[in-house]
Amino acid sequence: APKSKQKERVIFWSGDCLPTRVVLAYCERDGILGMNGGDTTIKKSDPWLSYIAPFGIQREEYWQIYTAQQNENVYTNDWLGPFWGYRDVIETFKITEEPYRLKPINIYYHFYSGSKLSSFKALNEVYSWAVAQKTSKLYASQYIKKGIGFYQTSIAKIEGGFEVRNGGFLRTVRFDKKIHVDIDKSRGVAGYKYHKDTTYVTLDSRENSIIILESEALAPKTPYLIDANGWVVKVNKHNNIYNFKLKANLPLEATFYMPTHCRLMPIEGFKIEILDKKVSLLAKETKGAELVFECQ
Repeated sequence: APKSKQKERVIFWSGDCLPTRVVLAYCERDGILGMNGGDTTIKKSDPWLSYIAPFGIQREEYWQIYTAQQNENVYTNDWLGPFWGYRDVIETFKITEEPYRLKPINIYYHFYSGSKLSSFKALNEVYSWAVAQKTSKLYASQYIKKGIGFYQTSIAKIEGGFEVRNGGFLRTVRFDKKIHVDIDKSRGVAGYKYHKDTTYVTLDSRENSIIILESEALAPKTPYLIDANGWVVKVNKHNNIYNFKLKANLPLEATFYMPTHCRLMPIEGFKIEILDKKVSLLAKETKGAELVFECQ
């Protein structure tokens, strides 16, 4: 394995994918991450939410995290045909993204997908479509931690906003409407992005974050992260200096909002474009960076 690849102990449930409470307890006690099961097969021919599995299932006091999407065995009728059936997973990916983002892209298949020309071509079509999308890339171990975090997150209404508590692995909060975030008064909030009528708020890795909202749309006075292909490790402010520490599994890509009274401090190893108060950064090789903005 590449030296840069993180080391985790992961097990993928096989067979009926129904681990017992005893097995889940053993895995949690020994730090083993488990995933598999579920049944997400929504398509245009079956456009019902009941064809979308949840992120996982509770087994007494433990959680089994399901795989994000299903494998080619489901789309090929248990490998009876059509052997090109896995290309239909692209429909599933699209429907679980729009009109609401319900599931991530998860390309999941067995080695025998390479045993027939039609199944191999289907797999190539799926990969070609997926890599053309703008996504954040995660290892399975990272997704499992986020899945567990989904069920262990607590959200409390506080004066002016919300308090969010979890293990620090689930770093996006979605509001199904357009909201206005006060970055300066918030804690652990790196930024936000509007996608249609939805607001995605990005948090850093701390276990306790505060999201403070503004009652009306005001011109942002502070720099903030719009999107990235990785995640935010830490964000903090000292006087007029804003510091963002980001990491990714691939060369880092990020877009920031930068007010006119702020400037990005020099950083090497990045291609930088500034256009209409937006700063786009594309790393040549580095998978992490500490970005500093100075504001007047």
